[in-house]
Amino acid sequence: MVARPKNRSVPWATLALVLGITECADLVGLTGEYDVAEPAHGGASGSGGSGGGGGGAGDGNVGGGGDIAGAAGDSGGGGTASGGMSGGTGPSGGDDGAGGDAGSGGSAGSAGSGGSGGSGGSGGSETTPSCVELAPTCGPNGDSACCEASLIFGDTFDRSNNELYPATISDFRLDLYEVTVGRFRKFVETTDGTFRPDTGSGKNPNNPSDPGWAAEFNDELPIGRDELTGTDVGVKCEAPLATWTDAPGPNESRPINCVTWYVAFAFCIWDGGRLPTEAEWNFAAAGGRQQRYFPWSIPPESTALAPSHASYFDVRTRTCLGDNQLGCDVTDFVAVGSKPDGRGRFRNSDLAGNVYEWMIDAFGPYPPECDDCASFTGSGRVGRGGSYVNFEGLLTTFARTEFAANYRSSAFGIRCARSD
Repeated sequence: MVARPKNRSVPWATLALVLGITECADLVGLTGEYDVAEPAHGGASGSGGSGGGGGGAGDGNVGGGGDIAGAAGDSGGGGTASGGMSGGTGPSGGDDGAGGDAGSGGSAGSAGSGGSGGSGGSGGSETTPSCVELAPTCGPNGDSACCEASLIFGDTFDRSNNELYPATISDFRLDLYEVTVGRFRKFVETTDGTFRPDTGSGKNPNNPSDPGWAAEFNDELPIGRDELTGTDVGVKCEAPLATWTDAPGPNESRPINCVTWYVAFAFCIWDGGRLPTEAEWNFAAAGGRQQRYFPWSIPPESTALAPSHASYFDVRTRTCLGDNQLGCDVTDFVAVGSKPDGRGRFRNSDLAGNVYEWMIDAFGPYPPECDDCASFTGSGRVGRGGSYVNFEGLLTTFARTEFAANYRSSAFGIRCARSD
């Protein structure tokens, strides 16, 4: 196939992310704090037991079980049930394996339980506000519910793959997919841009010191629908690279971008969730104790990176690789979950590339050891995962970058965490 040229330049703010150096930060008002610590890899994970298959529910059938080979351990796979009845319960995974998917149907199915250190299945999404009456258009086949979340069982691991910074986290849920334009459209249509979270909402219940949403954050949110969806402070920045469109169009399954930390936090609260802590996100991306180099790395120390894994920037050809065409365009924001080779251990998609994801944490040095920790002191906030305009170093599970909380860029999106 002959590559087509794209006659669109990358804005300065995006260029700083491409280069990944502090000199460009001064041009666009970034803090420029950037840390990529060389990882200290842990040992390989042992194999788990084989899981069984699930039964059927509603009009759909759950796929049979069996062994799924891989560094995460053998796990029985369950399919997704669908139908007018309630979905069935997902099967349990083997040790260090992932649990099966819960059924989805007229009402939510219950999540399967994972093995030791594994993840449970995904619950239904019918009660998640951003997916009410929203067609299932996410995942590798474009037919998965966009609000599915994996249950990740807590454990101890090394933050940024560095044994000097162990952390223990409790069980939590993390959305399988980045927030899509379609989900954000539900937020806009439902709230008309006037949503203001209650003070103290959005807390991590496992962290007593988490203050949640502060009243002064309300002053940082766009005022009304026009501002929220506009160019000055809203989600239409860096045209034509903004994924938001005033009417539904071809971007509905692409990640929403151009969101500040405040807008991302407010959206997750409205959607019944919260922003993930940096430790939680890092645990999911690194595969917990596996301490993966990239979210998809099997074995964990593998540095294999290809366009089938993620949407990112190739410094050799100076092009974005999301759509496999020359240059960088809005089409380089791939539909969420459409690159299954890049899924992490707990089935979360696009943890590297596509769009950066905001953490709840303020940027700062890691405390030596912590339980369910997050930092709330400081003005800059942590961005994780890299984006469509970032090269390899920022896609690793151990890269951390600081941005101002009111920073907007086409490279920034949202992923929500949930506590139940």
